[in-house]
Amino acid sequence: MSLVAFGQSLDEFLRAASEEVVLVAPFIKKATLERLLGGIADGVSVVCVTRWRLAEVAAGVSDLGVWELLEDPSRGRLYLNNNLHAKYYRADKGCLIGSANLTATALGWSPNPNVEILVPPADCQSLRFTFERNLLASSVEVDNALFESAVAAVEAMPPLVFQDTVAWNAGGAGNEQVVDVQISGDKTWLPRLRYPEYLYLAYCNELDALTTVARDVATEEVKNFRVLPGLPRKAFEAEIGIQMLSQPIVHGVDNFLKEPRRFGAVRDYLARTYGEDYEAFDASSAWQTLMRWLLYFAPNRFALAIPSHSEIMYRRNIYGRPYD
Repeated sequence: MSLVAFGQSLDEFLRAASEEVVLVAPFIKKATLERLLGGIADGVSVVCVTRWRLAEVAAGVSDLGVWELLEDPSRGRLYLNNNLHAKYYRADKGCLIGSANLTATALGWSPNPNVEILVPPADCQSLRFTFERNLLASSVEVDNALFESAVAAVEAMPPLVFQDTVAWNAGGAGNEQVVDVQISGDKTWLPRLRYPEYLYLAYCNELDALTTVARDVATEEVKNFRVLPGLPRKAFEAEIGIQMLSQPIVHGVDNFLKEPRRFGAVRDYLARTYGEDYEAFDASSAWQTLMRWLLYFAPNRFALAIPSHSEIMYRRNIYGRPYD
C-alpha cells in the first residue's frame, strides 16, 4: 500500500461510521482534520482528543484552529490531555492503533511523508471500554474561553529556534525527545508550591535563594509539566498557564469562577470534588495555593477583589470584568 493510499484508507475507514467516530492524536493539523471530517456523515458523533503544548503549537506541529472545526457541539467535542502520546482511531466498533498523527506528513498527503503504521488491535472492544473511558476521565473539554487563553499564550511565545538535531516535523514522534520529561499524570493534580514565582527558578536550576523545602517542592512541581528547555520567563509562564488550565481539577475551578466566588465557596468546592480521595486534604490551604497560581500564571483571566476584607475571586470576561 502506498503512503498516499494509507491516508485514503483512514479516510475510508472513518467514512464507514454510522454512529460514532473517536480520533485520538497528540498532533492534529487543521487542514488534515477538516479533510477527514468532510467525509464523515452528518449525524455521526465525533469525539477528538489531542494535546496543546504551546511550544509545539508555536513550532507548527499542531494547530489550535482544530477547535473551530469542533466548537459546534452538534458536530463534535474536543478534549485536551497533555500526557497524550497514543494514536487511536475508532469508527463505530472498529479501531486502528499505531504511529500516525492527524497531519498531512503522517498520512502521506505531503511531498515528503513519514513512514507510519495503523493496524486493527486484537481486542477493540476492550480498548473502547477501558482506554477511552480512562482517557476521557483524565482529559478536559475545550470551550471557547480555554481556546482563547491558548491563543493568547501562544502569542506570548518567542520565535522558537531549535538547536536539537531532531527535526520538528508535523508527523514525527522524534519531537518527543525535545519536550518530554517525566510527568505524574495525576488527574487530580493541584499545585503545592505556595510561591509560584519560584517555579521559574527551579526550571532554570537557580535554586540557591530558596529554602530546602521550597527548593524540593519547586523542583518536583516542574516535573508536572512538559516545557521546552530554555524559554524566557514570559513564555514559560504562558506555557504553565495553559497547561495548568488543562488539568481537570483546575478546569473545574475555572468554570466555577465564571460567577464571582468568596473564599469559602471555592474551598468547599475543592473539598467536595477533590478532598474525598484524601483524608488529610486541607481545602483552605489548597485553594490559597491554587489562587496564587491562577493570579500569577493567568493574570488576564482571573482577578481578586477584597471588599469589606472578604476575598472574592472571579474569572474575567473579554472586557476584564467578571462574567455577568
